[in-house]
Amino acid sequence: MLRIPTRKGADERMDLNILAVFCQKIAEARSDNSFEAHHARQLKYEWTLLVDPPTLSSRLLKAQQEIETHAEELKGRMVNFLSGVLPLD
Repeated sequence: MLRIPTRKGADERMDLNILAVFCQKIAEARSDNSFEAHHARQLKYEWTLLVDPPTLSSRLLKAQQEIETHAEELKGRMVNFLSGVLPLD
């Protein structure tokens, strides 16, 4: 069974890639059209765009700081979502 640490401090401890895997697992486990499955797919898709943008030039145009800020914000949203869906440690 997948377990995620409690929300407090989890976003500092969890790697963004691991959180994306958790989101993928939720999307697969809830293959219906539930809110959770849809939200998990959206977060995973956003992660995909962050780590592999559609074009190389778009990645070069963004400042590294902007990418890191987006990654931290996405990480927080993923932890928030997953902590409401998965059992807590």
